[in-house]
Amino acid sequence: MSGDEFCNILGIDKARIDRQRHEACNSNFEFVIDELLKIESVHNKIKQKLQQQ
Repeated sequence: MSGDEFCNILGIDKARIDRQRHEACNSNFEFVIDELLKIESVHNKIKQKLQQQ
């Protein structure tokens, strides 16, 4: 029995679950990118301060 058949027997909307999983993955990815941009910004500020000394 395939996963699709199993979901059909239980009345589970596999497409909806796949969409939710995809959306969660995208939001996690966006969060990681935002955090990396913050780190890069702090790194650039530290670099500027060190160059000023």
